[in-house]
Amino acid sequence: MSFWASMLINILLITLVVLYYYRNSDKLKQRLILAKGNPEMVMFGDSHTANARWTALLPGVRVVTLGFSGFTSDQLKSMLMIKVLPLKPEFCFIQGGGNDINSRCYDKSILIASIQSMVDTLLSHNTRPVLQSLFKRNNAPDYNQEVDSINELLRQVALKYNIAFLDINEKLVDDDGLKKELTPDNIHLNNKGYLIWSEILKSYLDKVSYE
Repeated sequence: MSFWASMLINILLITLVVLYYYRNSDKLKQRLILAKGNPEMVMFGDSHTANARWTALLPGVRVVTLGFSGFTSDQLKSMLMIKVLPLKPEFCFIQGGGNDINSRCYDKSILIASIQSMVDTLLSHNTRPVLQSLFKRNNAPDYNQEVDSINELLRQVALKYNIAFLDINEKLVDDDGLKKELTPDNIHLNNKGYLIWSEILKSYLDKVSYE
């Protein structure tokens, strides 16, 4: 094999390794966090949570992502018992319920009861729950009106339990709902949207570190 052919193969292999690491770095970092012990925080929710690279967005924080695309609040409640509790995190950031609104059996009281049950469970296992607002969608007035109603109820749950409620949604919207420049599909966030979300989380973590 010629020198240049060998160099080309080596460059190709290095490129493949770099691409693999870039695409899987978040998962690899989370595995390392889990191998070292209990994570500091868990990001728990549906696709909004699942689609982010939280270890990159929250550098220096031992964060694990547990996001389940398409799950309703009742399904998340079951997953919390199975997936979150064994990790014994200090914080569990909950963001879920949007899929309930689109389900045939949607009942707002069941959604809030599921969130409240998760809060009860986390507190009983010495994990601090942090509730996060549901996100509006772009150009979806009926859906967004329901989101406003649910977010107010989530705020009341947080007050009842004396826990934090982070209104992530407030920083992401304009008069038409979710800002067009923050979403690829009118529903989910793009990288810019996730940066806004992560800055709110950083501010909260900085605040509680001084408590």
